[in-house]
Amino acid sequence: SDRPPRSLAEPSFSQSTRAPRVHTAPRDAAMQIIVRQWLAGNLEVDVAPEATVARLKEVARAADYPGVLFGNFYFGGRKLQDSSRLSELGINPGDVVEAVT
Repeated sequence: SDRPPRSLAEPSFSQSTRAPRVHTAPRDAAMQIIVRQWLAGNLEVDVAPEATVARLKEVARAADYPGVLFGNFYFGGRKLQDSSRLSELGINPGDVVEAVT
């Protein structure tokens, strides 16, 4: 291929029959979580467990998912702080984070 390798910091996108997926970390270092927004549905996101909530928001916004306005993120009924790491919040692969505008 004539294309240079994609930077790990640069999101790449792929289609899924269930929800759009956004890859932002190497497969072996990533966990897949679902960002759910009431009007737009689910967005599957691959991020490192050490990623912050702010990084998760960045990745979700980069997906250019039509109609999505991400405000606050919630998990387990708690509002998530942007500086918190996903692993510290107990967010595991397959978990759902709610995006509320």
